[in-house]
Amino acid sequence: MINSDSIKGPNRLVLDVLAASDKPMGAYEILAELREKGITGPPTVYRALERLKALGLAHHIASLNSYIACHDDHGHAHDFVSFAICKNCKNVEEIQDKSIRKALQNVSSAHRFKVESEVIELVGICLDCDESKGKS
Repeated sequence: MINSDSIKGPNRLVLDVLAASDKPMGAYEILAELREKGITGPPTVYRALERLKALGLAHHIASLNSYIACHDDHGHAHDFVSFAICKNCKNVEEIQDKSIRKALQNVSSAHRFKVESEVIELVGICLDCDESKGKS
């Protein structure tokens, strides 16, 4: 895992915006945050996001077409990440569960299939939203 302190330029700016956000952000939301810092084109943001993903410092949330910073306080392997996404508040939690990965490896092996990428996104309602819904 690369030390995020070594990230510079537009990559650093994009990472800082993602890290400051408590919700996933789309590329154009990131761009809006960075315009005052001289980043004016979507390609710069997309290149930075791809670089950050490759370094394991950001994740793409496909179902939301957005990105989150990886805080790596849970020591997961960056070649497999799963997420729990609240469709109400848009909160995203990274899930690190080796049994999920092992189950996928067993299924792919049993079907003689070579997996090139794995993304699991569980979409539902988080406990906070579910509890607050019941109090309405």
